[in-house]
Amino acid sequence: MFGNAAWDDGLDEPQLAVATHGNTPLVVVAGAGTGKTRALTARVACLLDRGVEAERILLLTFTRRAADEMLARAAALARLSGARRPQGGTFHSMAHRYIAAYAEPLGLADGFSVADPAEARDLMDLMRPEHGLVGTSTRLPRSATLVEIYSRCVNTGRTLHEVVPVEYPWCEPHREPIASLFRAYTARKRAAGLLM
Repeated sequence: MFGNAAWDDGLDEPQLAVATHGNTPLVVVAGAGTGKTRALTARVACLLDRGVEAERILLLTFTRRAADEMLARAAALARLSGARRPQGGTFHSMAHRYIAAYAEPLGLADGFSVADPAEARDLMDLMRPEHGLVGTSTRLPRSATLVEIYSRCVNTGRTLHEVVPVEYPWCEPHREPIASLFRAYTARKRAAGLLM
């Protein structure tokens, strides 16, 4: 409890369950306007009450607006408890911050840039002819599909040989040229300090 106001005032049962959840992972699925930010900031207050240092709390969301609102509320709670401010922002901004902080051990000491999906598709499209993935005689994966497959492999930790037969079976006849393209794509990204 901070001052005269209890952090759990006005929380409904599901929000209170989020705020007081133990130390194990918790997934909260809720739509717009359901009080997610209220529940998360109450969680911050609960953690501060438990003695967790504010700087050890990381709040992430998808949009800048939601991140700004969530961090402002959490900072206000932290000030009330005399703690330092929690960390946070959008997933992308925090990833960029940590990559910048650890650029040298990551092999990015000469700098890095982050490409958006359109830039990833453009690079993939430039490289397709070098790997025989252009033409009209047979159905070939477009650059957008190649970026999807590449992302699926990276994000799930699965190999191309695991992903293509199950999720992109029509690309199976082109698996080896795709593998060759992905190796060259990865090398080009690393050489340019390009993250996607």
